[in-house]
Amino acid sequence: MRIKNIELRHHRFELKEPYEIAYQYITHADNLFMQITTDRGLHAYGVAAPEPEITGDSVETVTADFEKIIQPQLIGHEFNNPLEFLTVLDQVLIQRPASLALIDMALYDLASKLSHQPLVKFLGEYHKSVETSMTIGILPTEEVLKKAAEHVQQGFTALKIKGGKNVLQDIETVTKIKEIYQNRIKIIFDANQGYSREDAAKFFAGTQTLELYAVEQPLVKDDYLGLGMLQHTQHTPIMVDESLQTEANLQTVVDTQCAKIINLKLMKVGGIAVAKRLNDAIKAHKLASLVGCMDECGLAIAAALHFALAEPNIPMVDLDSHFGFLHDITSDAVIFNQGHLSVTDRPGIGFDF
Repeated sequence: MRIKNIELRHHRFELKEPYEIAYQYITHADNLFMQITTDRGLHAYGVAAPEPEITGDSVETVTADFEKIIQPQLIGHEFNNPLEFLTVLDQVLIQRPASLALIDMALYDLASKLSHQPLVKFLGEYHKSVETSMTIGILPTEEVLKKAAEHVQQGFTALKIKGGKNVLQDIETVTKIKEIYQNRIKIIFDANQGYSREDAAKFFAGTQTLELYAVEQPLVKDDYLGLGMLQHTQHTPIMVDESLQTEANLQTVVDTQCAKIINLKLMKVGGIAVAKRLNDAIKAHKLASLVGCMDECGLAIAAALHFALAEPNIPMVDLDSHFGFLHDITSDAVIFNQGHLSVTDRPGIGFDF
């Protein structure tokens, strides 16, 4: 079977509600869809959700990579296994993780469709479903409490609270949420690199009795030493996100002992093949993983979910961005029920245009 054609289309999703994190205010999401067509008429799909602030990818760089690298590497070539292409492309696109995730996702979709099974079965299913958190952006405390109540009513059992701009307000917010819900929900607090070392220490001191699930990226991504000093003195797990994009970053995390949980995002690391390698190393070092997302549509969320469901050491995900999109026709590739996500039994990732 040969790859006959590849197409790329850019779509800008408007959000139901704009939201704020420590370093930006987000009103929309740019996703790029790729469709592979084979000489047998089979279609497979990938998505890129570039995030300039995190990885340096953009709509323009993904488009250029598609035209100059991905198309020439794939069109007209025989397809047998995703890794045949990815072992070459992950070196060429090493600084372009969203572009690599785009093609990685489509190739895994194609491989699992060829085998007539859902991607999670192709990868080796471990979980039937997995708990997801729901994110609340930076808002005044009372508004965060209102949002939290709405999400708990919808069935969510874990919340991610964004902060990092005002440490005293952040302490007040998570304390009040904990007072209301006690241990009925899990709470992740995400500072998105917003704290100084002093403010981070103040946040940990003010929340040390709350039994938070994790504090995510309290310091700037390159301050592994500062993160290590924090984790050494705190029992609350630190989760790194922006600090972990490459396999070299993981070794630094291990060497500095700066985190207990790693947030793996396909768009940040370059897709399923790289994420699998990273997660194998994470397991070997006896660390935990959580699978997260950028601002991604349901199709991209589904790909990340298939991966998470095949990994024994991932008890929880943060795959929620698609809930905030207007008019996302790919959202039915993911099933939500009582705080948990599962995938469909359709072949591949579970969606066809």
